[in-house]
Amino acid sequence: MNTYLLSCNVSEEFSLREDRLLANVSDLIETNHRETINVVRNALNENSVAVENSIQANHKLSADAVSHRVTERLREALTTMVVPAIERICAQLFKQLNDSFRHGLEQYLQQMRALQTATLAAVAASATPAPSLSVGADRQALAHMIKNNQIPLAFETALNQGDQAALEFVCNNVDPDELFRFPCTLSQPVLLSLLQQLSLRLDSDTDLKFRYMEHIVDVLKPHDDDIG
Repeated sequence: MNTYLLSCNVSEEFSLREDRLLANVSDLIETNHRETINVVRNALNENSVAVENSIQANHKLSADAVSHRVTERLREALTTMVVPAIERICAQLFKQLNDSFRHGLEQYLQQMRALQTATLAAVAASATPAPSLSVGADRQALAHMIKNNQIPLAFETALNQGDQAALEFVCNNVDPDELFRFPCTLSQPVLLSLLQQLSLRLDSDTDLKFRYMEHIVDVLKPHDDDIG
């Protein structure tokens, strides 16, 4: 009887120890399984981050390389195509402007020459014929005209003679500020001829001639019918 009870107790004790051992082994396996999973998960996360960083770095390098190549191609295109084209266009434009300016200037000079010729002819036709006098008599005649306030006649006579000395004599004896202070009594053809003759010789009485020319420019009408 005692032997039977002892045998039962031993069996029960072995069964309990076996259950505890299995439970411990199961716990150990479960713990190791969780740790293994965590280790694997962490490793995968780290590898994923590393791979992502590597991809981003490669993408940035690729983008930088592409951007550099695009910039180089653009610079090359600008240098070889766009800039020369702009230079050619500018050169053509400047040539056209220069040709237009030159043509316009030539036309203007031709018109001025024709206008001066017509004006001199008009002055010669309208002026009172001056008698052939000596220099002294000529100066006396001009002085007499100026004294009697026949200023337009004095200028017309001097211009008709084509004598710079006679013209300078009249200019020196007529104050330009007084002459042009009121409505000028000189005709437009006389004004234009006077401007042309004064500009031919500026080495003497320079200040006086410039005063006359400034006043003439203010009152001269290039499109007047008498000189057009």
